[in-house]
Amino acid sequence: MEYRELGRTAERVSILGFGGTGVGMRNYLSEFDPEEMAEASARAMTRAVELGVNYFDTAALYGKGASERLFGKALATHREDIFLATKVRASRADDVRRSVDESLERLQTDRIDLLQYHGEWITDGIYDDIMKSGGALDGLRAAQADGLVRYVGFTSEGVTGGVSRLIETEAFDVMQIQYNLFYQHPCDPDKKQGVMYEAEARNMGIVLMRTFTGGVFQKWFPQAAPAHHDLIDAPRALLSFAISNPMTDVALVDMRQTDWVESNVAVCADSSARIDLEDLFNRFS
Repeated sequence: MEYRELGRTAERVSILGFGGTGVGMRNYLSEFDPEEMAEASARAMTRAVELGVNYFDTAALYGKGASERLFGKALATHREDIFLATKVRASRADDVRRSVDESLERLQTDRIDLLQYHGEWITDGIYDDIMKSGGALDGLRAAQADGLVRYVGFTSEGVTGGVSRLIETEAFDVMQIQYNLFYQHPCDPDKKQGVMYEAEARNMGIVLMRTFTGGVFQKWFPQAAPAHHDLIDAPRALLSFAISNPMTDVALVDMRQTDWVESNVAVCADSSARIDLEDLFNRFS
Protein backbone atom coordinates (compact mmCIF):
# COMPACT_ATOMS: atom_id res chain seq x y z
CA MET A 1 0.00 0.00 0.00
CA GLU A 2 1.20 3.49 -0.84
CA TYR A 3 1.11 6.08 1.93
CA ARG A 4 1.13 9.85 1.69
CA GLU A 5 1.47 12.63 4.24
CA LEU A 6 -1.83 14.22 5.22
CA GLY A 7 -0.83 17.86 4.91
CA ARG A 8 0.31 19.65 8.04
CA THR A 9 -0.86 16.78 10.26
CA ALA A 10 2.18 14.80 9.05
CA GLU A 11 0.12 11.62 9.48
CA ARG A 12 1.03 8.81 7.09
CA VAL A 13 -2.23 7.69 5.51
CA SER A 14 -3.05 5.14 2.84
CA ILE A 15 -3.74 6.58 -0.59
CA LEU A 16 -6.87 4.40 -0.62
CA GLY A 17 -9.45 5.35 1.98
CA PHE A 18 -12.40 3.29 3.16
CA GLY A 19 -15.52 5.40 2.63
CA GLY A 20 -18.48 4.86 4.93
CA THR A 21 -21.37 6.27 2.91
CA GLY A 22 -22.75 2.92 1.87
CA VAL A 23 -21.54 0.73 4.74
CA GLY A 24 -24.40 -1.43 5.93
CA MET A 25 -26.80 0.45 3.71
CA ARG A 26 -29.41 -0.50 1.16
CA ASN A 27 -30.33 2.07 -1.51
CA TYR A 28 -27.15 4.07 -0.81
CA LEU A 29 -27.95 6.26 2.23
CA SER A 30 -31.57 5.47 2.95
CA GLU A 31 -31.88 2.21 4.85
CA PHE A 32 -29.70 0.26 7.25
CA ASP A 33 -29.84 -3.43 6.43
CA PRO A 34 -28.13 -5.42 9.20
CA GLU A 35 -28.99 -8.81 7.76
CA GLU A 36 -27.78 -8.35 4.21
CA MET A 37 -24.96 -5.81 4.43
CA ALA A 38 -23.54 -5.33 7.93
CA GLU A 39 -21.52 -8.54 8.16
CA ALA A 40 -20.19 -8.17 4.63
CA SER A 41 -19.15 -4.58 5.38
CA ALA A 42 -17.42 -5.64 8.60
CA ARG A 43 -15.47 -8.32 6.76
CA ALA A 44 -14.51 -5.76 4.13
CA MET A 45 -13.15 -3.40 6.79
CA THR A 46 -11.12 -6.17 8.39
CA ARG A 47 -9.70 -7.14 5.02
CA ALA A 48 -8.86 -3.52 4.26
CA VAL A 49 -6.80 -3.27 7.46
CA GLU A 50 -5.03 -6.52 6.60
CA LEU A 51 -4.06 -5.09 3.21
CA GLY A 52 -2.71 -1.83 4.61
CA VAL A 53 -5.64 0.56 4.35
CA ASN A 54 -5.49 2.79 7.42
CA TYR A 55 -7.81 5.71 6.53
CA PHE A 56 -11.47 5.16 7.46
CA ASP A 57 -14.10 7.85 6.92
CA THR A 58 -17.70 7.90 8.12
CA ALA A 59 -20.27 10.42 9.38
CA ALA A 60 -22.93 10.83 12.02
CA LEU A 61 -25.53 11.35 9.29
CA TYR A 62 -24.82 8.12 7.40
CA GLY A 63 -27.78 5.90 8.19
CA LYS A 64 -28.58 8.08 11.23
CA GLY A 65 -25.52 6.74 13.02
CA ALA A 66 -25.68 3.19 11.65
CA SER A 67 -22.45 3.57 9.68
CA GLU A 68 -20.56 4.82 12.74
CA ARG A 69 -21.87 1.94 14.85
CA LEU A 70 -20.70 -0.57 12.28
CA PHE A 71 -17.30 1.11 12.04
CA GLY A 72 -17.01 0.99 15.83
CA LYS A 73 -17.86 -2.69 16.03
CA ALA A 74 -15.70 -3.79 13.10
CA LEU A 75 -12.65 -1.67 13.92
CA ALA A 76 -12.55 -1.88 17.72
CA THR A 77 -9.61 -4.28 17.75
CA HIS A 78 -7.74 -2.27 15.10
CA ARG A 79 -8.14 1.20 16.61
CA GLU A 80 -4.43 1.84 17.09
CA ASP A 81 -3.70 0.84 13.51
CA ILE A 82 -6.07 3.22 11.74
CA PHE A 83 -6.78 6.91 11.17
CA LEU A 84 -10.47 7.44 11.96
CA ALA A 85 -12.41 10.35 10.47
CA THR A 86 -16.03 11.31 10.95
CA LYS A 87 -18.25 14.33 10.39
CA VAL A 88 -20.75 16.59 12.10
CA ARG A 89 -23.35 18.90 10.62
CA ALA A 90 -24.33 21.52 13.17
CA SER A 91 -24.23 25.31 13.21
CA ARG A 92 -23.89 25.76 17.00
CA ALA A 93 -20.91 24.81 19.13
CA ASP A 94 -23.00 23.01 21.75
CA ASP A 95 -24.69 20.92 19.05
CA VAL A 96 -21.26 20.00 17.68
CA ARG A 97 -20.23 18.78 21.12
CA ARG A 98 -23.39 16.73 21.49
CA SER A 99 -22.74 15.11 18.11
CA VAL A 100 -19.11 14.39 19.02
CA ASP A 101 -20.12 12.65 22.24
CA GLU A 102 -22.64 10.51 20.35
CA SER A 103 -20.10 9.68 17.64
CA LEU A 104 -17.50 8.62 20.19
CA GLU A 105 -19.98 6.22 21.75
CA ARG A 106 -21.02 4.73 18.42
CA LEU A 107 -17.41 4.44 17.24
CA GLN A 108 -16.35 2.79 20.52
CA THR A 109 -13.37 5.09 20.93
CA ASP A 110 -12.18 7.90 23.18
CA ARG A 111 -10.87 10.06 20.35
CA ILE A 112 -11.57 10.98 16.75
CA ASP A 113 -8.52 11.52 14.57
CA LEU A 114 -10.27 13.93 12.20
CA LEU A 115 -13.56 15.70 12.83
CA GLN A 116 -14.96 17.41 9.75
CA TYR A 117 -17.76 19.90 9.33
CA HIS A 118 -20.11 17.94 7.06
CA GLY A 119 -20.77 20.36 4.23
CA GLU A 120 -22.67 19.86 1.03
CA TRP A 121 -22.22 23.08 -0.93
CA ILE A 122 -20.45 25.68 1.20
CA THR A 123 -22.56 28.77 0.55
CA ASP A 124 -21.77 32.12 2.11
CA GLY A 125 -24.50 31.43 4.66
CA ILE A 126 -22.95 28.11 5.64
CA TYR A 127 -19.55 29.79 5.82
CA ASP A 128 -21.02 32.25 8.31
CA ASP A 129 -22.53 29.43 10.39
CA ILE A 130 -19.15 27.76 10.57
CA MET A 131 -17.11 30.85 11.40
CA LYS A 132 -19.44 32.86 13.66
CA SER A 133 -18.80 33.13 17.38
CA GLY A 134 -20.30 30.08 19.03
CA GLY A 135 -20.59 28.40 15.63
CA ALA A 136 -19.38 25.12 14.20
CA LEU A 137 -15.66 25.93 14.17
CA ASP A 138 -15.77 26.91 17.83
CA GLY A 139 -17.37 23.54 18.52
CA LEU A 140 -14.69 21.70 16.56
CA ARG A 141 -11.94 23.59 18.37
CA ALA A 142 -13.49 22.98 21.79
CA ALA A 143 -13.60 19.24 21.15
CA GLN A 144 -9.99 19.42 20.02
CA ALA A 145 -8.95 21.36 23.12
CA ASP A 146 -10.59 18.70 25.31
CA GLY A 147 -8.61 15.94 23.64
CA LEU A 148 -11.60 14.33 21.93
CA VAL A 149 -10.45 15.32 18.44
CA ARG A 150 -6.94 15.49 17.02
CA TYR A 151 -7.49 17.42 13.78
CA VAL A 152 -10.33 19.40 12.21
CA GLY A 153 -11.50 19.76 8.63
CA PHE A 154 -14.46 20.35 6.37
CA THR A 155 -16.11 18.62 3.42
CA SER A 156 -17.77 20.02 0.33
CA GLU A 157 -19.55 18.41 -2.60
CA GLY A 158 -18.01 20.93 -4.96
CA VAL A 159 -16.26 24.23 -5.57
CA THR A 160 -17.82 27.41 -4.19
CA GLY A 161 -16.56 30.76 -2.99
CA GLY A 162 -17.25 29.51 0.52
CA VAL A 163 -14.71 26.71 0.10
CA SER A 164 -11.98 29.19 -0.85
CA ARG A 165 -12.94 31.39 2.09
CA LEU A 166 -12.65 28.46 4.51
CA ILE A 167 -9.24 27.58 3.09
CA GLU A 168 -8.09 31.19 3.50
CA THR A 169 -8.86 31.12 7.24
CA GLU A 170 -6.12 28.49 7.71
CA ALA A 171 -8.29 27.15 10.55
CA PHE A 172 -8.67 23.66 9.07
CA ASP A 173 -6.15 20.85 8.76
CA VAL A 174 -7.92 18.86 6.03
CA MET A 175 -10.28 19.50 3.11
CA GLN A 176 -12.44 16.73 1.68
CA ILE A 177 -13.69 17.65 -1.79
CA GLN A 178 -15.35 15.96 -4.76
CA TYR A 179 -12.80 15.40 -7.53
CA ASN A 180 -12.97 12.75 -10.23
CA LEU A 181 -12.80 12.19 -13.97
CA PHE A 182 -16.17 13.89 -14.48
CA TYR A 183 -15.77 16.68 -11.90
CA GLN A 184 -12.34 18.28 -12.22
CA HIS A 185 -13.21 21.82 -11.10
CA PRO A 186 -11.07 21.62 -7.94
CA CYS A 187 -7.88 21.21 -9.96
CA ASP A 188 -6.82 22.67 -13.31
CA PRO A 189 -3.27 21.38 -13.96
CA ASP A 190 -2.92 23.59 -17.03
CA LYS A 191 -3.62 26.89 -15.28
CA LYS A 192 -2.47 25.72 -11.83
CA GLN A 193 -5.76 26.90 -10.38
CA GLY A 194 -8.47 25.47 -8.16
CA VAL A 195 -9.22 24.83 -4.51
CA MET A 196 -6.83 21.89 -4.40
CA TYR A 197 -3.98 24.25 -5.27
CA GLU A 198 -5.26 26.70 -2.66
CA ALA A 199 -5.36 23.99 0.02
CA GLU A 200 -1.98 22.61 -0.97
CA ALA A 201 -0.43 26.08 -0.66
CA ARG A 202 -1.60 26.17 2.97
CA ASN A 203 -0.32 22.66 3.66
CA MET A 204 -3.78 21.22 4.18
CA GLY A 205 -4.48 17.54 3.76
CA ILE A 206 -6.58 16.79 0.67
CA VAL A 207 -9.06 13.91 0.70
CA LEU A 208 -11.20 13.06 -2.32
CA MET A 209 -14.83 11.99 -2.26
CA ARG A 210 -16.89 10.50 -5.10
CA THR A 211 -13.77 8.94 -6.59
CA PHE A 212 -16.00 6.67 -8.68
CA THR A 213 -18.20 9.62 -9.79
CA GLY A 214 -21.10 8.44 -7.65
CA GLY A 215 -21.77 5.78 -10.29
CA VAL A 216 -22.41 8.32 -13.06
CA PHE A 217 -19.53 7.18 -15.27
CA GLN A 218 -20.52 3.53 -14.89
CA LYS A 219 -24.07 4.34 -16.00
CA TRP A 220 -23.06 6.71 -18.79
CA PHE A 221 -20.33 4.77 -20.58
CA PRO A 222 -22.42 1.71 -21.59
CA GLN A 223 -25.00 4.08 -23.06
CA ALA A 224 -22.40 6.19 -24.86
CA ALA A 225 -20.47 3.21 -26.25
CA PRO A 226 -22.69 0.12 -26.00
CA ALA A 227 -20.45 -1.93 -28.28
CA HIS A 228 -17.30 -1.18 -26.29
CA HIS A 229 -18.32 -0.69 -22.67
CA ASP A 230 -16.77 -4.02 -21.64
CA LEU A 231 -13.35 -2.86 -22.87
CA ILE A 232 -12.77 -0.54 -19.93
CA ASP A 233 -12.33 -1.40 -16.27
CA ALA A 234 -14.13 1.63 -14.86
CA PRO A 235 -13.05 1.29 -11.19
CA ARG A 236 -9.41 0.87 -12.22
CA ALA A 237 -9.53 3.86 -14.56
CA LEU A 238 -11.33 6.14 -12.11
CA LEU A 239 -9.21 5.27 -9.08
CA SER A 240 -6.00 5.56 -11.10
CA PHE A 241 -7.06 9.01 -12.30
CA ALA A 242 -7.71 10.22 -8.76
CA ILE A 243 -4.46 8.99 -7.25
CA SER A 244 -2.43 10.21 -10.24
CA ASN A 245 -2.89 13.71 -8.87
CA PRO A 246 0.15 14.38 -6.64
CA MET A 247 -1.97 16.62 -4.40
CA THR A 248 -4.27 13.72 -3.52
CA ASP A 249 -3.51 12.39 -0.05
CA VAL A 250 -6.45 9.98 0.16
CA ALA A 251 -9.04 8.84 -2.39
CA LEU A 252 -12.16 7.53 -0.67
CA VAL A 253 -13.94 4.53 -2.14
CA ASP A 254 -17.09 2.76 -0.96
CA MET A 255 -15.97 -0.83 -0.37
CA ARG A 256 -18.74 -2.98 1.08
CA GLN A 257 -17.34 -6.34 -0.03
CA THR A 258 -13.95 -7.97 0.42
CA ASP A 259 -13.45 -8.48 -3.31
CA TRP A 260 -13.98 -4.73 -3.85
CA VAL A 261 -11.29 -4.05 -1.26
CA GLU A 262 -8.86 -6.47 -2.87
CA SER A 263 -9.37 -5.13 -6.38
CA ASN A 264 -8.95 -1.50 -5.30
CA VAL A 265 -5.81 -2.28 -3.31
CA ALA A 266 -4.44 -4.00 -6.42
CA VAL A 267 -5.11 -0.86 -8.48
CA CYS A 268 -3.15 1.23 -5.99
CA ALA A 269 -0.23 -1.17 -6.24
CA ASP A 270 -0.20 -1.00 -10.06
CA SER A 271 1.41 2.20 -11.29
CA SER A 272 0.98 1.32 -14.98
CA ALA A 273 -2.37 3.12 -15.16
CA ARG A 274 -1.10 6.31 -13.52
CA ILE A 275 -0.98 9.36 -15.75
CA ASP A 276 0.83 12.69 -15.75
CA LEU A 277 -2.13 15.06 -15.50
CA GLU A 278 -0.08 18.12 -16.41
CA ASP A 279 1.22 16.41 -19.54
CA LEU A 280 -2.30 15.25 -20.40
CA PHE A 281 -3.71 18.76 -20.19
CA ASN A 282 -0.77 20.34 -21.99
CA ARG A 283 -1.08 17.84 -24.81
CA PHE A 284 -4.77 18.41 -25.43
CA SER A 285 -5.31 22.00 -24.34
